[in-house]
Amino acid sequence: MGRILVSALFLLYTLNCYSLGCKQLRIASGADNWVPISYIDRVGSNQYQGVAFDIAKEVAKYLGLPLSIDDLPWKRMLFHLEAGKIDMAIAIYKSEAREKIYLYTVPYTNNEARIFVKKGLEFSFNNLKDLDGLTGAIPAAGSFGDEFDSYVKENKHNFFEWHNRAQRESQFRFIMNRRRDYYVADYLDGMSKLKRAGLQDQIVPLPHSLAKNTVHFALSKKSPCKKLVPQINQIIEKLKQEGFVSRVVEKHLNLPPRAYPR
Repeated sequence: MGRILVSALFLLYTLNCYSLGCKQLRIASGADNWVPISYIDRVGSNQYQGVAFDIAKEVAKYLGLPLSIDDLPWKRMLFHLEAGKIDMAIAIYKSEAREKIYLYTVPYTNNEARIFVKKGLEFSFNNLKDLDGLTGAIPAAGSFGDEFDSYVKENKHNFFEWHNRAQRESQFRFIMNRRRDYYVADYLDGMSKLKRAGLQDQIVPLPHSLAKNTVHFALSKKSPCKKLVPQINQIIEKLKQEGFVSRVVEKHLNLPPRAYPR
């Protein structure tokens, strides 16, 4: 009992020391339609929802810091994070290039990226060479792992990057009209969008995953909160061990369809 009390007091002392100068956590996700990670409830509260926000709120509670949420599009959020205008991005994949710019926490969940195609036009996909000569679509400034990101850079002429929701949703039409061969999306998010569009029987994912990515928080190197990364890591691991993370993932996957953005 005494040892536990000493450990708790030491943790509180450490948090207080590290958080000097960090008065609040200014966060953003940059994603308003990424189910179940980060999305806006456009038919209810019109507020950000998702696994990332539930975990960020718990982390802030443990740290004793208020949260400030900035509503920023993805690319602008990355610029703000690099410049220290926000403290933390709360839903981001790790890549070699990004690790040079931001400070990553341990992952809080995993995602699997898949290639989506028109049903009946499936093709064999086992490695990136199988995409040679095909046209694809991806989110602008998105990342699906170092290997795929390098492939995109080397084959830019074969890719269209969508910048907003209207352009993203137009990919359904382009796939159906065979103007693109495929697009890339996270499996759960991609399937939920197809279901809401009524296209789950017309556009399908290829069985082999493109990449399996971990989802993280990333702190700005210019943030006064950057020294809290070790403590945030401890909290995330605690939330995973206690089953909190798995419960909130399940919660956001099982909401009624009208709760999700269209």
